[in-house]
Amino acid sequence: MCQRLPGAIVGFVDWFLGLPEPLAWLAFVAVMALEMGMILHFLPTELILMLGTLRLAHDLPSLVLVVLVATFASTAGCLLPYGVARYGGRPLVLRFSKPLHLTPARLAKFEHVMAGRGGKWLVFLCRALPGLRTAPSIPAGLAKMEASPFILLSAVGCGLFNALFAGLTYLYGKPVVERIETGLERVRDTVVGHPLAAALALLILVLGLVAVVRWFRRRRPAAPVVVESAPPTPPEP
Repeated sequence: MCQRLPGAIVGFVDWFLGLPEPLAWLAFVAVMALEMGMILHFLPTELILMLGTLRLAHDLPSLVLVVLVATFASTAGCLLPYGVARYGGRPLVLRFSKPLHLTPARLAKFEHVMAGRGGKWLVFLCRALPGLRTAPSIPAGLAKMEASPFILLSAVGCGLFNALFAGLTYLYGKPVVERIETGLERVRDTVVGHPLAAALALLILVLGLVAVVRWFRRRRPAAPVVVESAPPTPPEP
């Protein structure tokens, strides 16, 4: 499964960027919700949000719309694992725990933390931090956290993250992508128009990498040699 993920992610990127805009909006909502619902947990939220911003945010009003739609979809997706954990309980969660890398001990620890005083604010904090955005849904459900603060703090945390990340992508993402595309086009034109020069450049690059690896190996200190001394000879009687 893990070996297929990079190819699946590349296929998703090509598929999403090739959609017409109305379908791209629908796909953006669906994928954001399913990712936060821990169904498409292998797709990073940052990738989805970046693609949505690059594809759908053409000006400031459309950027605001991307943030609002992403926040709505993220908050709606959070309710799925929360509801499963709250109304299905630990046995139902453990049935689907293997793909999510959850163990009974880890679940118990998360549930204990979420049931404490700072559990509600932990929901907000995790929603606003990359890599932890989906983490609090199941523990909050197991801890029987009330739905109202869970939804409110999830929406605020997701909105903060979405606004910051989408804004940075809107400001700096498109110029970077355009430069990458321009560079790739130049490389492609060079390879097609001057194959011998491209082959020579590749050969020089490979030889340079080999030389660097050998240089680092020579600088690596050799392991100390341990000489075992012979046991002392017992005195003659």
